[in-house]
Amino acid sequence: MTTTILRLLVISLMVFGFSSSFRSVAGEAPITIGFTNSETGALNVESSAQFSGFKLWVEHVNAAGGIDVGGKKRPVNFVTYDDQSKSYRVQQLYSRLILHDNADFLFSPYSSGLTAAAAIISEQYNKIMITTGAAENKTYQLGNKYLFQMYSPATTYLTGALDALKASHPDAKIAVAYKDDSFSKAVSLAALAYAKTIGLNVVFSEAYAPSTTDFGPLINRITSTGANALVGGGHYADGATLAR
Repeated sequence: MTTTILRLLVISLMVFGFSSSFRSVAGEAPITIGFTNSETGALNVESSAQFSGFKLWVEHVNAAGGIDVGGKKRPVNFVTYDDQSKSYRVQQLYSRLILHDNADFLFSPYSSGLTAAAAIISEQYNKIMITTGAAENKTYQLGNKYLFQMYSPATTYLTGALDALKASHPDAKIAVAYKDDSFSKAVSLAALAYAKTIGLNVVFSEAYAPSTTDFGPLINRITSTGANALVGGGHYADGATLAR
């Protein structure tokens, strides 16, 4: 039964996207999915956007009567808590989701770091967790058996963009700038290596401190190299500022 529910859950995720409100279906117990959301803390913006996707998905699923399990429609119910973007709260709350709220399945929190913390708990209790917003490769190289990844790995995030750049501007001079954190380095260093394998000319590569808010000096160094294409990795706040 667990295997059947998982298969249908994953198929529904792929078909509908992601979701919110819970509408009960008379006579059928809901499938409870537990997860934490960074309603506060450093990851609030990205996590809130992800949560909006979850809510959209569950609205679609429940409007269609729920997930078909053995010929019976079962609605989806969310149980979620604010993890405050902190790993220690993630572990406390995922334990609560499993032991107190009796979640049937788990979604991961936003970010590879928080997901790695949550995975310790999901593995301890043999609880299936679908990971979203957690693409750093090392999360899936630790022997975990209950994680199911929805995203492309971080190391392949920019290969499509680089292929397009190679096709449209094969003589481009590329600058690679990225936030000095684990996820951003995984994305950008893999992109740097891939760019070289397909013959693109990388003229600049540099990490910037996570606390950076003034990108003027970095842009000046990039401009001095004659670069005409900028490739990078980071998160919303620094990425939006750098783009501007």
